[in-house]
Amino acid sequence: MKSIKDPTKETEKSKEEALYFPSEIHIKKDLYKVLEVMQMLHVSKTKMYQLIKTGEIEHIRIGKHYRIPGSALVKFLRSGKNS
Repeated sequence: MKSIKDPTKETEKSKEEALYFPSEIHIKKDLYKVLEVMQMLHVSKTKMYQLIKTGEIEHIRIGKHYRIPGSALVKFLRSGKNS
């Protein structure tokens, strides 16, 4: 007989992993401003523009402004390069 996991007895490790490796990433918009992504990722302005300049996060340039597609944000988060 299979044992059924009690959801109330989650280990600290599984809780911690869930914070860093969500199984589903929900994106609400198609394009984000750099400031919005900075706030979501909790990174500085310098780090955000470094990610853009090095191509670590895909972006679109509209005039003199950068926009981050929601799909690029998901791709970046799943890549695990957000150090």
